[in-house]
Amino acid sequence: MNDGGAVEPPVLASPGDAPGRRIFRNTLLNGASYMLTLGLGFVLVPIAIHHLGNDSYSIWVLIGSFSVSSGYLSLADLGLQQSIVKFVAEASARGDKREIDRIASSAFAVFCGVGVLALAVVAIVAYVGLGWLNVPDNLRTPAQLLLALIGIEAFVGLPALAFEGTLEGLQRYAFIRLADLARQITYTVWALGALFTGHGVVAFGAAMTIGGLVGGVGYYIAARRAVPGLSISIGNVERDSIRKLVNFGGWVFVGKLNGVIWHQMDKVILAAVVTSTALAGYDVAYKIQATAAVVLSITASAIMPAASALSAIKDNARLEQLLLRGTRYTIALSLPIVIGAMLMAKPFIEHWVGPQFTDVAAATRLFLVYQFLASSSAIANTMLFGFGDVKICTLYASLAAAINLVVSIFLAQFWGLEGVIAGTLVGHAITTPLFIHRMMRHLDISLGTFLRGTIVPLLPWAAAFAIVLQLIKSALPPTNLFAVLIECVVALGVYATGVALVAMSDEERRTVFGFFKSARVT
Repeated sequence: MNDGGAVEPPVLASPGDAPGRRIFRNTLLNGASYMLTLGLGFVLVPIAIHHLGNDSYSIWVLIGSFSVSSGYLSLADLGLQQSIVKFVAEASARGDKREIDRIASSAFAVFCGVGVLALAVVAIVAYVGLGWLNVPDNLRTPAQLLLALIGIEAFVGLPALAFEGTLEGLQRYAFIRLADLARQITYTVWALGALFTGHGVVAFGAAMTIGGLVGGVGYYIAARRAVPGLSISIGNVERDSIRKLVNFGGWVFVGKLNGVIWHQMDKVILAAVVTSTALAGYDVAYKIQATAAVVLSITASAIMPAASALSAIKDNARLEQLLLRGTRYTIALSLPIVIGAMLMAKPFIEHWVGPQFTDVAAATRLFLVYQFLASSSAIANTMLFGFGDVKICTLYASLAAAINLVVSIFLAQFWGLEGVIAGTLVGHAITTPLFIHRMMRHLDISLGTFLRGTIVPLLPWAAAFAIVLQLIKSALPPTNLFAVLIECVVALGVYATGVALVAMSDEERRTVFGFFKSARVT
């Protein structure tokens, strides 16, 4: 019995709601949200480049790399968001509303302080760091104004993470995605309005800040809805709660630091070693790679808790099955996207953003090779986190980031855009086998077993997909973006049929189709 009211335990597990179905719904919501964001991004990129020009758009890409939503300032959460998720989930399971109030209030207080610091850091960068980043003199003032908007986004967006983390802890992903949808729609409408009315890059950049404000308000309203009577106040801020959040978030922060450095260093290296105007081409290649990366977010989202549960009862047989099937499904989903984008890179880019960017097709293909490596190790990496093997995963990620940094700086001087992407590829090529080998040691399985259970059954159908697509492309050169997509879909039909009928066992087909059927009924 607690003294602070109750939160109904069903927020975590409602009667008749099988964990698999709940995981499926949350995975589907996350996947739909990612696809919507990427889709709108694809629409905005060519419009923004056309209306802003290459130089101004490149400056926006550079400044956007400092944002809270997708840049360096996302580090300012200090790993606390995942801490909130953990402790709110535990408090919810106990029905302890007062603990939820303490965790949310303490996190909100810390984030408010960090938001002020982030605003100060951005101000310093705006007035000291732009020269180092090779920003042209005629774009210095717009860059400073964009950084001011990024600082405001941090000041507003960081405290909002307390409410988003609370919702995640309660597994209210529908509420989170509704807030995300409101943010995304606001951002898109504002951005398009700024572009079509000729207001320039600063007004375009303001869309991110306005969207972040709308999303933050949405998280707050949703959290109050999920926890009636949620009390965010100074009286609920406790030193013990802050200490608990910070202690747990430490390793999470280190891992996130590696991730942000990994994803943002290329832009800074290009601006510093080559020129900031090269960033428009980089963003085109990155957007294509990011589309393929959505598969990793979708397939790995339910793996970690399953790995933790099976590890606790030492069920190595099912863990091996989880590793092999999870990796095979991830690769199976990634292969047609990677191969299709590699073969269609030049016509896709030409009909998407214009022929002036077709020279980044080679860089795009390098990015996609990296994506294939990521799909090979994503499940192993996620399962290692589920086992609590966080330190070794962080060590591997740190090694990859260091290799990426050194190789990218060296190659960028001779190879430009392709050089920095090659650095990313080299770093991941070294660490991918390390993640897989570590996981195989945990389960005591051989490399042959891993390969036969993952990539080998898919290779003939990947080859068939590539051959069919190349034949179609040669016979009917695509004349527009729709034709590019249709030709990929035709080849995908051959690939999907082969994988479903040959690369999957009867039991796997029954399991997968039954999973979708039960989720649809629920």
